[in-house]
Amino acid sequence: MTHITDLPNELLCEIIKYLTLSKDICALSRANHRLYVIATEQLNSNLHHLFKSKNKTYGEHQAFRRAVKDGKDLCVRKFLKAGLEIMHHGSEEHPILLAARQGHAKIVQDFLEYGIDPNPLTEFLGWMGRKMFGNPLTVAAEHGRVSVVRLLIEHGVQLEFDREEVDDQPLSLATKGRHIEVVKVLLDHGCDPHTPGRRRTAWRTAAESDLNILKLFIDRGAEPVFFAPSGSAGLKNEYHWAMMTALRQVDIPLMKFLFEQGVELERWQPFNWYTHALDHIGDCDPLYRIGSAIGRSPQNAEFLSEKIDLDGIVNGDNLRDLVSLMTDPQNAQQSILWSGKTILAVAWQLPYEEVISIVVELLIDYGADPRGAVKDRLARDGYRPPIFTAARYGHTEIIELLLDRGANPFPRQPVTLFEIATDYYPRSLPDIVRVLLKRDILTPKTARKGKARNTLKVAVNGGAEVFQLVIQHMGIKLQRGDSLHEEAFEEAVGWHDTTILKYFIEAVFYPILEE
Repeated sequence: MTHITDLPNELLCEIIKYLTLSKDICALSRANHRLYVIATEQLNSNLHHLFKSKNKTYGEHQAFRRAVKDGKDLCVRKFLKAGLEIMHHGSEEHPILLAARQGHAKIVQDFLEYGIDPNPLTEFLGWMGRKMFGNPLTVAAEHGRVSVVRLLIEHGVQLEFDREEVDDQPLSLATKGRHIEVVKVLLDHGCDPHTPGRRRTAWRTAAESDLNILKLFIDRGAEPVFFAPSGSAGLKNEYHWAMMTALRQVDIPLMKFLFEQGVELERWQPFNWYTHALDHIGDCDPLYRIGSAIGRSPQNAEFLSEKIDLDGIVNGDNLRDLVSLMTDPQNAQQSILWSGKTILAVAWQLPYEEVISIVVELLIDYGADPRGAVKDRLARDGYRPPIFTAARYGHTEIIELLLDRGANPFPRQPVTLFEIATDYYPRSLPDIVRVLLKRDILTPKTARKGKARNTLKVAVNGGAEVFQLVIQHMGIKLQRGDSLHEEAFEEAVGWHDTTILKYFIEAVFYPILEE
């Protein structure tokens, strides 16, 4: 019996011509090396005919892009040899940029040998999916592909651009990603850390993020510049922001280096058109950052305290400075929204109630009104007394503090503290109810008709423990026929709370069944 491998090459070529499906040709090519050579030639011919025909489809180009992305250099070479026209579709990156991004140096070399020019600026996706412009070097530097960077430099790629052409120079992108090997290669080939793009230079980027790269720049002869006019209102030096970034990251070595170079933190009021003393305390406030850094790195508290007049702040009368130091952005998104002689609002939950209590007591001692924004029409979040916010987040100690300092337990609103607490159901709800019952302020003595909610129904919403506290302390005896009691019973049925339902069943309550 004659096997297919016994046939001469000429006859095999004729047989393969009758195979119309590429998958059949591929299957034959896997039999042995001789058939692979013969079948591949026919497969390349089929691909070449397909790409040169008028029936070219987008699918072939997508298959090509997948091969590039997956690093299948042999497949990419087959496409190129078959005459695929490399196209750049809409928002998609040029294939050479895609290969550079993935770090596929062999495929990048195939493109260069194919004749693709790496220098013209091309659109690509940068940080956070933002559209940027650059060449393959830009993409490779951003993602730390050092082998691709070296290959592109060997082929004469452009290393730097005019300021108007790009947002960030390749060296800046490598610095931002902390790709120190790429940084070294670019410095070896003459890139200047001070060359600007539309955004910041590589020098400024290193000053905000990486002391090792910053020192590398200096060792390679870059001029150590640490002063530049700031574009932000009220700031003299843009390197203030480098120090602020180091504070956020608690990068003590970088901070010490910047201080040694004469960089200073500047105090400024970013939102000075607001009238409230503590409005917008947070990320832009140096004391806020220092307080946070001390909290996260207590071992460096002495060093950080030396950089501010801590004794002067503690012994002074500047409320904003004190609260800035006490507010940790890691523990609260925004702990104080509004404050002043007539305004106080504790607006967000903090994990440690004792810390909030200290802040609230401090504010009141400095003259803040415990009633909150009673007369303030500028409050952007509306009328929200601080005692309501304390109830919302379950801060029992703060509720007592505010009440002791004169806060109104029944502000001019259609709800009570009891209702606020049960609506948000904090873990400390029973403790809050005990405080209100002890002070006899669970409900107002007089209430406008139609404004007060059914106290017993509210107690049902608070759960079994709260319900028991209320009926026992207030001496309530459940009675059929009482409309408020009937309404509370329906609420208990809706919650399926068997503990509460037992109280009603013992009082001979029963659900009304509709026919």
